[in-house]
Amino acid sequence: MRKTTIMRGKIGPEKRDGGPSVPSPKPEHGFVTGASWEKALSMFLLVKKAQGARERTIIDYRKVVGLFFKRFPDAFNS
Repeated sequence: MRKTTIMRGKIGPEKRDGGPSVPSPKPEHGFVTGASWEKALSMFLLVKKAQGARERTIIDYRKVVGLFFKRFPDAFNS
């Protein structure tokens, strides 16, 4: 049986070197290449809601990320 660790609020099985394993974003994991930042934010917020984030947190994420991409419109594509 593999050991599980909790690090920065994330739970996952440990890698052989002792650190937590983090799955890479691959197409088979639902990662959509060529998506817009709006679509990526929508998916992120759905996950946060499912994890139980408060409505105010969701509103703040939407506001802050929107302001970021208003200031740096090409940031998502680089």
